[in-house]
Amino acid sequence: MNIQNFFLSFCIVLLCSCNPAEEQHSNQSFASINSFVSQTPKEVVRAWQSLLDAYELDQAKSIASPEAQQFLDLLASYGNGLPKDSLITASEILKIECVEGQNQATCYTLIRDLTFKEIYRDTFDLILEGNNWLITIRQE
Repeated sequence: MNIQNFFLSFCIVLLCSCNPAEEQHSNQSFASINSFVSQTPKEVVRAWQSLLDAYELDQAKSIASPEAQQFLDLLASYGNGLPKDSLITASEILKIECVEGQNQATCYTLIRDLTFKEIYRDTFDLILEGNNWLITIRQE
């Protein structure tokens, strides 16, 4: 995951959002996600994006590596004290391509931000732990 792009987008949302975001989510609904066992990297990326849009950071931790969980904790600290509805965003994954290795995957996406009406590219890194694909943060 390109942390700079996501963090920049999050900061913009944080600073500019005054109204609740659109309720429209074309990504997989986080409410219907009850088991991540044996899901493909594409499904995990879609779930991750949906959970972040809904600002369901605790649920997102269930598909996050320890490094990504620390990132979610940092994200939560920036949102402390703000109304949750001002932190909710809406996006749609237009295109997703994943390259899988033995215990890792990289997914390249094209995402439409429905809140700010823009399209951007993002990259998500995943690791396979047991039978579960987890979002991880690339250490550079």
